[in-house]
Amino acid sequence: MSFFSRKPLKTLNEIRIFQDHILQNLTLYGSHLLDGVDIFPTIKSDGYGHGLVQMATLLQKFETPYFAMDSYFEAITVRKHFPDQKILLLGENALENFAHMDFRNITFAIANKESLKVIADLGRKISIHLKFNTGMNRQGFQKKDLPFLLSLLKKSPHIKSEGIFSHFADADNPDNTFTNQQERIFGEILDFFAQEGVSFLFTHLGNSAGALKVEDKRINACRLGIGMYGYNPLVPEDTHFSLLKDLQPALEAWSTITNVQDLKKGDRVSYNGIFTAPEDMKIGIIPFGYFEGFDRKLSSRDFHPKEKGFQILGRVCMNLTACTLPMGEKVGDSLCLISRHEADFHSVQNMAKRVKTISYEILTRLHSSIRRKII
Repeated sequence: MSFFSRKPLKTLNEIRIFQDHILQNLTLYGSHLLDGVDIFPTIKSDGYGHGLVQMATLLQKFETPYFAMDSYFEAITVRKHFPDQKILLLGENALENFAHMDFRNITFAIANKESLKVIADLGRKISIHLKFNTGMNRQGFQKKDLPFLLSLLKKSPHIKSEGIFSHFADADNPDNTFTNQQERIFGEILDFFAQEGVSFLFTHLGNSAGALKVEDKRINACRLGIGMYGYNPLVPEDTHFSLLKDLQPALEAWSTITNVQDLKKGDRVSYNGIFTAPEDMKIGIIPFGYFEGFDRKLSSRDFHPKEKGFQILGRVCMNLTACTLPMGEKVGDSLCLISRHEADFHSVQNMAKRVKTISYEILTRLHSSIRRKII
């Protein structure tokens, strides 16, 4: 008889994903997009911290041509669970790896001549989306490359040019001057291919911030990342902000009180004692630190009595953090560390403001070892 239970062990930390919020966010975007525009849910970087496989699972309820992700590793991970799922692979690949990859149900974003030449020489059937640089200046072909592309693709019937795209660099700016300029450049690229009789099944430019700003009706798809997860990428001054005001964050992080400490007024807490108890108080200890995903800059010298909910006290440690007990929690009780309600002191948005970063970074730092649960 085994000494070990087959029942899954209780986890002290858990990330909860509210699937209805994800689907509602996609529906909200869809209601404001131009007619006929498809959405490619972007689940790269462990689903923006929500879990790669978990996001792929809940998105089976959403009809979409592709799931967009970054790496081949992510693609084959999803394919193990959903072998028929079509994937748009946005990230770069080492040139020598193409010869060893399984191309089934994967469409590759190709952004440079070297990669295109390699897959042309392979002679294997492959689907691609051509990426163009319209002002981001990170990746992509330029307008001067158009004759080369046209010539090589005509000589390579095994390459299926399924799509064409670019990426906005400044779409979260309420001044749309640069965004409009990028769309004009992209439109000129589309004009070139149209004049040469080349068409694409998918043409995409918009991200979460720019999807609603696209006006060219030839653009028939967009890639949604942060907006799908419930975070408005626009500032209130943006004329499109109100269209996205009903986005609902889908993630909460929970932990378990594993220790309670009684402090006397003047007692110090954690490394370097940066927090001093302003009065006699009880504090909790949770097994969640900077390894699990708390930015060490969230370390606090202060207690904010007017704020409701979870607060960090003292230095964030590698795997432990001292905190308030907002509801008088005791050892073994659950505690919400990251709230899905923006107004809360411990929401992703407010944590990001305190450490002068963006919601993306707070989310993607949540360690992949933490159990994700779809609610």
